[in-house]
Amino acid sequence: MKKILLVLMILFLPTPVLADFSVTFENTSDSKMYYELFWVNHPFNLPFPSRMAGGELGVSQSFDLSFNYEPGKYYVVWRDDKERMRRILVVVDDTVKAVTVTPKEAIF
Repeated sequence: MKKILLVLMILFLPTPVLADFSVTFENTSDSKMYYELFWVNHPFNLPFPSRMAGGELGVSQSFDLSFNYEPGKYYVVWRDDKERMRRILVVVDDTVKAVTVTPKEAIF
């Protein structure tokens, strides 16, 4: 019985995922902004970047995604009400744990 419990404890021990990172979007502009997060080098069988998240932020608002993303190449598209766009490339390696993306830059 003790051996079975020991084996079950080892199998179900929580293992930390060291390669994941989180993303926070911050609207530092003076107008409402829309954002979209795309994963460029995803494992899916698609010939184009995969859209992972999107939303809108008012002036000075921020949003923290509670989902952890894998390292790789991402880009964020920011748009305002006048459809002006800005793309920001975000390249994340295994050492990055969190990324904050504003309409002007990505902060690691």
